Amino acid sequence: MITSKKIHPKTLILRFKKQNKNLIKSLDENNIGFILLPLMSIKALESEKIIKSINNISSTDIFIFVSQNAVETSYKYLSFNNSKIVAIGPTTKSKIEKSGAKVNFCPKDNFTSENLLNSDFLKNVKNNNITIVRGDTGRDKLRRELQIRGANVKNLVTYKKIINELTIDEVNQLKYLIENKTIEYIVVMSTELVANFIMILNSHNIKTKKLPTFIVPSQRISEYIRKNIRGSKCIVTDDPRDEAIVNTLIEYL
Repeated sequence: MITSKKIHPKTLILRFKKQNKNLIKSLDENNIGFILLPLMSIKALESEKIIKSINNISSTDIFIFVSQNAVETSYKYLSFNNSKIVAIGPTTKSKIEKSGAKVNFCPKDNFTSENLLNSDFLKNVKNNNITIVRGDTGRDKLRRELQIRGANVKNLVTYKKIINELTIDEVNQLKYLIENKTIEYIVVMSTELVANFIMILNSHNIKTKKLPTFIVPSQRISEYIRKNIRGSKCIVTDDPRDEAIVNTLIEYL
């Protein structure tokens, strides 16, 4: 658990361990106090497993990268040749371009699977060979919907998500923060992180009569929280980028 130098931090951040360097810098620059508790980590699969999976894919007309982690754990193994490349959002797009490849399509807003599927780029994909580069868990909506549209779709799993074991001190600190209502906002970026957070609260008997307001990047995550945590409140940024998170905190703190 990492705490900013500000005396009374009011924001708890639950994100994947690798994704916080730039966010921490921006929060410090804007004098926003925070407590960082990464509940999950990303680990790339062994090279042999990734290469074997790639060799089982005959050809690809369209690559879809669903996260920056998908790019970081796969780009050195892939040859795009004449394939088209789709990025789910601008952060993922930037990672792809830094690897030297060209992105053919990236949504301008609403960086979700639903928005990708609503785009003209993926409307007529019958008989196309599509490879979705992703992690080992998460929704399978893209693959299912593209198959319904007649595409030949394969998932290329290049990393796994690992639940971090909290220390006794971290559990006690979290218990104190929640039960004494010293935190006003919780930043969480996926339903998997929400589910893990709920599991921790329940398994350690942390009383949650009134939780802080959640800051989330999509309406889908907001709906998941409201469904699973009674009386919860959410602020939806509609944008998962660090800038959107910081701007939201500046507005509400």
